[in-house]
Amino acid sequence: MGKYKSDKTYYSIQLSKEDFLELEKILTDKFPPGNSRKSFTVRTPNRDFSPMSMCGFLNEQVPQKIDSVSLDFSESTRDYPLVKYLRIYVSKVHINVSIEGTDEVWVQGMGQLLNTFFIERKSIILQLANFIPYVAGGLIGINIGAVSLAIAREQILSAILTGFLLLIGFNLANPFLMRKVFPLVKFSLFPKTRRDWLFFWTVTGSVGTILSLIIAVVALWK
Repeated sequence: MGKYKSDKTYYSIQLSKEDFLELEKILTDKFPPGNSRKSFTVRTPNRDFSPMSMCGFLNEQVPQKIDSVSLDFSESTRDYPLVKYLRIYVSKVHINVSIEGTDEVWVQGMGQLLNTFFIERKSIILQLANFIPYVAGGLIGINIGAVSLAIAREQILSAILTGFLLLIGFNLANPFLMRKVFPLVKFSLFPKTRRDWLFFWTVTGSVGTILSLIIAVVALWK
């Protein structure tokens, strides 16, 4: 008996407690009791948790810092050790979905179902954050010349502002720093809020500051 496989990776996804609970419900419905097994792993900086269910775990005291979450479901029969297998691994870097089974239609159907689930949870802000390296390159390239020219013309205020934009460019170009603020995947095991205001104002404030400085520099050069 042959096996069919599907493997897909997702980025720029934002998940909350409600999303994990819905994901568990979807998978539980597709793996009915009897010959099915399921396991969950929640990794933190200090220890790993292996709860019996995500629902029970998320209704208890949830750790603040989570490194990754994995959900594993499998189904076997007396004649075949692995009829269906599915693993979802969620980290701050990516979400990986691995599906395996002896039924091609089931594998494709599960792939489409989970693809819809994750696509609906794409974050526009996290998608826009992928353009930050290009913005950083532009700030660095333009302002290196602008600082030198401002100094040569003895335009001190203009040199300070362009120098500040140059520093912002170098900070934006730092992948470690930027991925702490804009992870490739943002997830939380706490209830969904109307809006992540800290995250929203961080983005808005950063963009506003950069635009204001650029306008100020342009005005000084006139």
